[in-house]
Amino acid sequence: MDSDIQEKPADVAKQRAQKKFSELIQKFYHQLTKGCGRSSCDNPDCFSAGRMSPLTPDQAAVRAVDLLRNHARLCSSSPHKSAEDPDFKTQEWTNDERMKKCIHACETAGDYRLLRHYLGRIFSDPARVNQSFLLEDGYRGEPLDEWRLRLDVPALRRCYEMLKPLMEEVSPVLVNAFIQMFSCAETDLATRHWEEMAPEDINMFPIAVELMDLVEEEASQLEIMRYLCRAHRKLRYRGMVYLCRTLVKACDAARLESVVSKVHRHIAHSVSNEFISSPDGAQEGVIFLRVLYCASLLGGEIEKPLPCQAEEVIERKNAGIVSLSDLIDTAQGSSRSRDALRGTKVLTNSSEDPLFLALDLEPLYVYKPVVPLMKFYNQELSVALPVEKDFMEYNEVSDGPFPPFSALRRFDRNMFRFTAVPASEKLLQIFLAFLRYPFVLTPMVKSTGLFYLHRFQMLQQRYYNTIAAVHIGQMPTPFLKLRVNRKTLIQDALQELEMVAYSDPTALSKQLVVQFIGEQGVDEGGLSKEFFQLVVEEIFHPNYALFTLNKETNTHWLNSSSMESPGHYKLIGLVIGLAIYNNVILDVHFPTVIYKKLMGKTATFHDLEDFDPTFLESNFIVPQVLYRSLCSLLDYNQPDVEDVYEQTFEIAVRDCFGEFQKKCLKPGGDKIRVNHENKLEFVKMYADYLLNWSVEQQFSAFKKGFLMVTQQSEVFSWFTPGEVELLVCGTVETDLTELESFTKYDCGYSADSEVIRWFWKAVHEMTSEQKLDLLRFITGSHRVPVGGLKALGLVISRHGDDSSRLPSAHTCFNVLLLPGYASEELLRERIQCDFVADGVEEIFVDDLGDFCAQRRVAMIVRWI
Repeated sequence: MDSDIQEKPADVAKQRAQKKFSELIQKFYHQLTKGCGRSSCDNPDCFSAGRMSPLTPDQAAVRAVDLLRNHARLCSSSPHKSAEDPDFKTQEWTNDERMKKCIHACETAGDYRLLRHYLGRIFSDPARVNQSFLLEDGYRGEPLDEWRLRLDVPALRRCYEMLKPLMEEVSPVLVNAFIQMFSCAETDLATRHWEEMAPEDINMFPIAVELMDLVEEEASQLEIMRYLCRAHRKLRYRGMVYLCRTLVKACDAARLESVVSKVHRHIAHSVSNEFISSPDGAQEGVIFLRVLYCASLLGGEIEKPLPCQAEEVIERKNAGIVSLSDLIDTAQGSSRSRDALRGTKVLTNSSEDPLFLALDLEPLYVYKPVVPLMKFYNQELSVALPVEKDFMEYNEVSDGPFPPFSALRRFDRNMFRFTAVPASEKLLQIFLAFLRYPFVLTPMVKSTGLFYLHRFQMLQQRYYNTIAAVHIGQMPTPFLKLRVNRKTLIQDALQELEMVAYSDPTALSKQLVVQFIGEQGVDEGGLSKEFFQLVVEEIFHPNYALFTLNKETNTHWLNSSSMESPGHYKLIGLVIGLAIYNNVILDVHFPTVIYKKLMGKTATFHDLEDFDPTFLESNFIVPQVLYRSLCSLLDYNQPDVEDVYEQTFEIAVRDCFGEFQKKCLKPGGDKIRVNHENKLEFVKMYADYLLNWSVEQQFSAFKKGFLMVTQQSEVFSWFTPGEVELLVCGTVETDLTELESFTKYDCGYSADSEVIRWFWKAVHEMTSEQKLDLLRFITGSHRVPVGGLKALGLVISRHGDDSSRLPSAHTCFNVLLLPGYASEELLRERIQCDFVADGVEEIFVDDLGDFCAQRRVAMIVRWI
């Protein structure tokens, strides 16, 4: 009895302690999930302070126990009157009006808990987000068959402006809601068939893109972008098409460029943290960047070529340029474009991409994209990418379209080719290597991949040729060997290459080896460089009159009045193609429109901007300002345009004898005056004649020669016309500081050697012309390849201690042989001079016992 009396107070105390403990847990739980209700709360462990992300019930319970154990601060006052409205708790979608009412209710009560809960509830559910900000003309649930803008973009932007000043209150909630939304969407998109999708089912992507700028923390933006890209990867192509068209309407240039920048940061973050073990983050970012790339092109300024007229086809038929079937198709009203009549097609990889096909998008005809193409290069990815490994992954996929529709291939080392992978081993979701998305890679990376591709094709041809020779009992011919005479270089090269092209076109895929008749020397690259240099110098000489030179821009254009045979144009096309294939830089200068035409584009009016036909004159065009003059005609809005310009659809051009000849741009053009109604047609037809019709025969031969070598290459798939130009002729660099930083040394030299310090000091004091001559002396060309001076791989090697010797070079390997001069003055006497090639060749045996051609030049000393 006494013991019962003694135990009762202890039990009561224990019960009270448990009750108090439970009440404190509930208070901390309420504080973590709903907050104290004060918008000015500064407690970091209170939801009202807006400094923490929403927690699940289990997470909040565990966190409440921790806070109690650590004697954390508990907001003492009870929550204020909430601004909660039962209507906001049941809404399944939102728009600017509903958001405005919710914000007004919160501001009136001084309590933003309702807004946080409202945003969390709406933006954490993909279905609710997709039903939000829709236009009011009733598109909900409509099949995803034909694109129409369903998103109310102005309402979305008004919502953005309303939420912007309140981000301190709602930022964590919004971030967490977006992450949860895309996590749910990833699963939903992966399991839903595209026929079950409605157009509004992908509205979450443009809505997130628009509202993402509200979040200022870069880490939060990266996290949202990571989940967005993961969800987007599950989107089917038809959904991508709708998304791309919606982004064009929803994002202006600044907004789209901002999104591109965020994706680049996500890719860079993925590369730096995950690339070695798991590149999924970078891959997902690149796939989403592809949609942004298409949106930038689709929303840019596009100029399609003129439709082909029957009269023009008849004229071309009489000239023997088109076939009879082309004439019949046009007479019957065929709608084929002029590209089809030329028998050409756009040779870019976009022709195989279902997204480009669905959007009816031809990048070559976009002369001004919304975001400049260079903005899509990702430097971090380009630096970190193992190009050789990525190239092998690229080759392991057949030539079909993009994932997941392509078949896999496996490299068979016994057969030295790729063979199909059995269907049982194919993956459902595959990533076709970063080289399948060339717009994100810098030209240097793509040129490296092209180098691997061409070397692989050369080795493949060598292997097949050896096997075939063994079977038929002949000596193998693993190289494309040209034997030419310096005195008849063009004739010999044309004859040799034509024989190869007609007898065995696949031989053009072999490694080029050049032998000059009557000279000893084994071509390890130097003789090929010299061959290309001599051919270019000779074929562009004014005596041949194959090209006309614009002295203002220093560019060449096809001579429409040339009397030479088309074979000469085919030769220069072959030479340029072989130079690309054998990784040689040429000193050729064409306007960019030439490379656009090589890639299959029909030149249009805006291509005149970088083309200045000073050799062509008309009765109203001032030489050297043709493009601006035609633009001024288009911009002229006064009613007296006929009296001011006095122009008809007849122009005057020079023939091969320098005489002016009249040319009507359309039948009866000499009687049709240019006015406001037809001036756009006039400038398009004028440009079409200058860039296309007038040089059709010359360019057809030129392109035929070029495609003989590059048809099986990835030049057109990976590179833009500007990048192809860079690939062909490189750039001119006169600041050799970068070259010094990336130069390697051999045979006793180092960067700290006294002779090396003297050498670079003398080099940096040279004039620009002398620096270019020095580059030509060492590498065989004064132009720098894609990637800059560091791509040259210059090596300076010690060449004895004889101070009387001149420097020499192996142009095959970009190696400078520099003797160990005794003084700086003597080195300057040998180096600081003009380099004048005299064509002398001598044989040099290198340390490996291989013969290579070493070109020694006469040096004329001239003090600066």
